[in-house]
Amino acid sequence: MTEDTVCNIASMTKAITGACAMQLLEHGGKLDLDSPITKWIPQASELKVLDGWDGDKPILRVPKTEVTLRNLMTHTTGMAYTLRASLCGIE
Repeated sequence: MTEDTVCNIASMTKAITGACAMQLLEHGGKLDLDSPITKWIPQASELKVLDGWDGDKPILRVPKTEVTLRNLMTHTTGMAYTLRASLCGIE
């Protein structure tokens, strides 16, 4: 590998984003992990979570708490990848 080698860094965005976020926390608290994501993404107020199944149809409900930046960074939002999202009726 040389300095000008082009390579794929798939899934590295999570590590880079996490490192940048930690720097913002460390340098003056410029980021609050417990802020609801609706602060930056107002449409997130429409999110639903999977509560179970009625046969092959998903049962969705409003989350008990707002999704936070911490939830996003620790992958605990319950959001599905596109493949699984289609099973929940999400386009």
